[in-house]
Amino acid sequence: RPDIWASGKGLGGSSAINGLFYTRGQPQDYDAWANQGNPGWAYKDVEPYFRRIENSEVGTADIRGKTGPLHVSRLRAIHPLSNAFVEAAHDCGIPHVEDYNGTHSSGVSLVQVTQKNGRRHSAAKAYLDPAKGRSNLRVVTGAHCERLIIKEGVCTGVEYRRKGSLVSVQANREVLLTAGAIGSPKILMLSGVGPAKALQEMNLTVHKDLPGVGLNLQEHPNVGIGVYVKMSTYNIDARNPFKIAAHLLRWLLAGTGPATSPYSQAATFFNSDDLQGRPDLEILFAPHNFEWTHSGPKPSPKPGVNGIVSLCRPQSRGQVRLRSADPKESPLINLELLSDDEDMRLIIKGCHMVRRIFSAPAFAQHVGQEILPGPDVQSDAAWDEYIRATVFGGNHLVGTCKMGHDGQSVVSSDLTVHGLKNLRVVDASIMPQVISAHTNAAVMMIAEKTADHILAAAR
Repeated sequence: RPDIWASGKGLGGSSAINGLFYTRGQPQDYDAWANQGNPGWAYKDVEPYFRRIENSEVGTADIRGKTGPLHVSRLRAIHPLSNAFVEAAHDCGIPHVEDYNGTHSSGVSLVQVTQKNGRRHSAAKAYLDPAKGRSNLRVVTGAHCERLIIKEGVCTGVEYRRKGSLVSVQANREVLLTAGAIGSPKILMLSGVGPAKALQEMNLTVHKDLPGVGLNLQEHPNVGIGVYVKMSTYNIDARNPFKIAAHLLRWLLAGTGPATSPYSQAATFFNSDDLQGRPDLEILFAPHNFEWTHSGPKPSPKPGVNGIVSLCRPQSRGQVRLRSADPKESPLINLELLSDDEDMRLIIKGCHMVRRIFSAPAFAQHVGQEILPGPDVQSDAAWDEYIRATVFGGNHLVGTCKMGHDGQSVVSSDLTVHGLKNLRVVDASIMPQVISAHTNAAVMMIAEKTADHILAAAR
């Protein structure tokens, strides 16, 4: 079925619009990258870059960064039901975890957010704002990249369109492509880098035949379980203009209150078989209740909460292809979420866990009745039908310019594009496999690590 996939088109990219949840991922995620032929990407190699990023008020200094540019904070407003969810998950055998970005992620806790003084702290706020005064930095906004300029196997610059005019920029050293898992393969293919036959069919000049460009698309599938509750939730305040004004004033003056809250306030990472092994499922808890209308979600008039089940390491794969040779055209995105049977089996187990948590003593006292999917959904067949009708992506798109050395890989372990000079891809598209976490922190880690590669190459 058709779906809407968002993209962060602004300074800071998707960190300007994301859910604020800061997660490094599991050490095994990065060890798997290294084991697939990518030296330097094991967790022991990337962990120092996470610490370099962070200015975290959570965790100890031997594990978490305390002086980095990106502020990572505890919640400044906590709904009572978020604490109840944490306790109910513990009742179900999931241990408390003080810092899921520490030595292991298995457990349940309140979330850590990319905020400073209760305000969103995006990559632009963390990195770009402090550098604005540099003489060697120029930021051009409102520009639509049309293609990379490639001559005799060397990327020499970029062409972009701004206010109707085509502008060509020449690079003295390197071009860094950072348009994300949808934008980067699109730009490469428009530039003649990708599957040769498909590019020739669109009358594009082929500069490098790389069949893997646009393949290996991965995304975390999500499904929601909703219940009515017996106390007010944030959607009730969102329908009251006086409360909205009060929350906004509190946020402006003190940086506290519900206006600082992300959508999800608590999370649990757990193993579907033994609860405490390497997590393969995540549940996010949101003290909100929405009604879905033709114009999108709107706050419900009834108090309710949602448990969002997310599959950590899906096996389903998709692809991004050009719709046409016109840069203004959106690409074709094909990813059949849950096309792999094992993906469906695991996410059903996650849905059962949400019901267990909502029925546990610490939470059950607050529950009215189940909204989604409703009590009629009990069998695996009924769950399958509900999930396929409602599954949505987590906005964690990765993999379409895969790092590695097999037939589908696009970049090497230093993120240079195979067979071309002076071109690197530096974004979520290079991940060989999606991490078992939200991707914002990992993308900044990738950028920090690549900065060292670039500086080393320039010496």
